[in-house]
Amino acid sequence: MTAPFAPQPPDARPGPPVWCEAEQVWRLTRYADVSALLRKADAEVVEFQDRIAAIGRRAGRDYGSLVRLLSGILFFRNPPWQTEARAALRRALGAMAARISEAEIAPLVEDAVAGLLADAEGNVDVVAPLADRVPVLVMAHLLGLSEATVETLHLQGKGVVNAWQRAMPLRAYDALQQQAAGIDAALRQEIDRARADGGPLRMFLEAGEFVEDDETVGILFGIIMAGIETTSGLLASVLYAACLEPGAAEALRQGSFPERGFVEEVLRMAPPVRRPSARRLATAQQFGDIALPPGSLVGVDLMLAQRDPAAYEDPHRFDARRQRPTVLAFGSGIHACLGGHLATLEARLLLRSVLRRGVSPAPGAEIEWDPDPTFCRLLRFRLRLDHERKRPLHAE
Repeated sequence: MTAPFAPQPPDARPGPPVWCEAEQVWRLTRYADVSALLRKADAEVVEFQDRIAAIGRRAGRDYGSLVRLLSGILFFRNPPWQTEARAALRRALGAMAARISEAEIAPLVEDAVAGLLADAEGNVDVVAPLADRVPVLVMAHLLGLSEATVETLHLQGKGVVNAWQRAMPLRAYDALQQQAAGIDAALRQEIDRARADGGPLRMFLEAGEFVEDDETVGILFGIIMAGIETTSGLLASVLYAACLEPGAAEALRQGSFPERGFVEEVLRMAPPVRRPSARRLATAQQFGDIALPPGSLVGVDLMLAQRDPAAYEDPHRFDARRQRPTVLAFGSGIHACLGGHLATLEARLLLRSVLRRGVSPAPGAEIEWDPDPTFCRLLRFRLRLDHERKRPLHAE
C-alpha cells in the first residue's frame, strides 16, 4: 500500500492479552482470541445506560430521553431484550428488502456523485459530500424520511452515543439529555405521522411488530446511527484505497480486482470501529496461555487482530484477491451487524460511480485520520475527479 491505513505505533503487533490500566480492561489483539470472544454468547456487552440512569437519580436529574435512546442500540444490550429486538429488526429489514436493493440504492449514490461534480471546482474533499452523505441518503430512503431530518438526527445523535465515556461531569450529561430530548420528540413525531399517513416507516414498524413507542424510538435511533456512522467510515476508506493502492482503480475498472474482495480487504485493514465496546466474561476463558476469570472486562483491537500474521499471510500488504478467514469488522455471533450487507453494497456502488470518472489523489492533499483510537476513519481526504470523462467499467 502506498500510504498506511491510519497511523499506528511502530511496535503495535498482535500478542497475548494485555491489561490496560487506564480503561480497566484486558485488550485482545490476536485474531484467534478476538474471534473466540466475539462468538462467546455469554460474554455480555457493557450496558452503560443503567449507569447513566443511576447517575441521574443520585443527582436529582431526569435523563429519561438519553437512557431511552441508548437502550435502543442493540450492540449495547444483552439477551433476552437484545434477542427479541434483533428478531424484530430482522423482520422489519426483511420487509424493506426491495428498498435496500442495488436497483434502489444505485441512483442515490449516482446522484450524490453527480451533485458533487456539478458543484465542485478542481480538487474536492470527498469525505463530507460522499462518504458522509451517501449513508444519510440511504437511511432517509429506507425509512421514508427527508434527508434534512436524518442528517439532523445523526449530527445530534453523535453526541448522545458518546455518553458511554467515563467520568463525565453532570453538565455534560445535562447537555446530552437536552439533545436526546429533541431527538426523542422528533422521532415520535415521525412515528405518529407514519402511522397516520403510511409510507416506508409504517411498513417498517408493522413488519417489526413494534408497539411500545419508548422502545421503538430507541431502535429507530439505533438503526439510523448504526446505518450512518460505520458506513461513512467504510466509504471513505474504500475511496482512499482505490486511489492510493497502485493500479487499483484501473484493475477495478477492468475487473481484474474483484470488487467484493476489494471492499473486504478495506474492511480488514481499516475496520470502521476499531475498538468496539468491552464485554464482561460470565465464565472463565482461556486466551492462549492466559486464563481470565469470570467477571473480567475484555476489549478487542480489530485492526491489530486483522493484521495478525497467524491468520493472514503478509498481513500489511493490501491484496484484493486474498484468501482470508472471516473479516471481523462487522462483528460476529449474537452481536454481528445486521446492516453489513447494506454497508458493503453502498461501498461497491460508490466505488463504481467514482471509477466511471477519472480519479486520482489531489496533489499535495492532506489526509487526516480521526485520532480517536475507537475508530478508523478519515476526517479529510481530497481527490481529483474528472468532470467530463466517463470510462467503461466492469461490474461483478
